[in-house]
Amino acid sequence: MPTRTMGLASMKWSRFAWGGAAMLLLGAAPVPAYDIVIRGGRVLDGAGNPWVRADIGIKDGRIARIGHIAARGAKEIDATGRYVAPGFIDMMDQSGSVLLIHGAAENKLRMGVTTLIGGEGGTPVPADAIPRYFDDLATRGIAVNFGTYYSATQARVAVMGDGAGTPTPAQLDAMRALVDRAMRAGAFGISTALMYPPDRFHATEDLVALAKVAARCGGFYATHVRDESARLLDSVDEAIRIGEDSGAKVEIFHLKAAYAPGWGTLMPQAIARIAAARDRGWMSRPTSTPTPPPAPGLRGPCRAMSLLEGSRRASRNCATPRCAPG
Repeated sequence: MPTRTMGLASMKWSRFAWGGAAMLLLGAAPVPAYDIVIRGGRVLDGAGNPWVRADIGIKDGRIARIGHIAARGAKEIDATGRYVAPGFIDMMDQSGSVLLIHGAAENKLRMGVTTLIGGEGGTPVPADAIPRYFDDLATRGIAVNFGTYYSATQARVAVMGDGAGTPTPAQLDAMRALVDRAMRAGAFGISTALMYPPDRFHATEDLVALAKVAARCGGFYATHVRDESARLLDSVDEAIRIGEDSGAKVEIFHLKAAYAPGWGTLMPQAIARIAAARDRGWMSRPTSTPTPPPAPGLRGPCRAMSLLEGSRRASRNCATPRCAPG
């Protein structure tokens, strides 16, 4: 009898427990289907298509659904009357060094920029240190996607200094080796800023040789072209030739016609040449400058002349007072 009595009591407690659990389940709020739902926005897909009105469901950090979403999200955002787009890509970012200090990159994110491609002037570290550089970024943590070019001029200066001159075959091989290390470490390609020294000391043929190394890894040749003024078309042709002769895709930084007598004619011709190269498969879309053309003034040519023998000699010359006669 005692045993039977204990069994009945256990059964009563069991029914009570299951009943309480059922009441808790009935009273619990449903688990949201999405972490975030952005509702009613004008959605741009990033491929150039017209916007469509839609909801966007985000789950585990990824876009899970686009369209009409009946389910709720843990967070709901009303985007009525606003445009919703994928994160913008800054193709000419200058944050390579700053990201090590300010990884949150709020100035970019608050403008909708989520991917940065740096390196117009190269990586902030030498080719051999690029793996450690990327490891440091990953360890510190950054809030954006980031990639970088390695500058052809970094390789040139490391091998033969920053003065003018033609590399010997041995020097060119050493430059190729540095580009190869940078590409294997994860660089997107090689870059140049040919308007300014010591970049402008590169010959076209030398850049073809270095771009071939980048092309073997699927890399780009990205360039601030040699002249954005009267010789803009020659400079665009040079960039296209480097791509075609090396096999590297070409990106032109901030394309513009800064030569006032050529306004209205130079840019349409440049765009036509780029479009033809794109049709042949060698060009990406160039970035452009949507402002009145800035003028670099005499900085480019004057610095080039003063730096023909390198920056140290130029510093000594600049420090020496020279008075005009009279």
